[in-house]
Amino acid sequence: MTSSVYYGLAHLTDIIFNLITLLIIISVGISWFSADPYNPYVRLVHKITEPMYRPFRRLLGRFTGPLDLAPMFVMLIIVFLQKTIPAYFMLMSVQAK
Repeated sequence: MTSSVYYGLAHLTDIIFNLITLLIIISVGISWFSADPYNPYVRLVHKITEPMYRPFRRLLGRFTGPLDLAPMFVMLIIVFLQKTIPAYFMLMSVQAK
């Protein structure tokens, strides 16, 4: 029973990290193409991604100039978490059998 829960958690976390990655890519595309800031979809993407960017923008703001590197740092953290957390849950599912 617990092994299937860990297996399900592994897949759920992988799906969540994939969705976050997709939202970050969409956010970067929106910033490149100057989408309408009043569009509800654009506002939703910004509402979800901006809290993730904010700490990195505070740290990197004075060093990067006009180049926004916050999405890149968030993506690096997401990739790291996407490789480690689902792998941990899969390991737990194997050990629970």
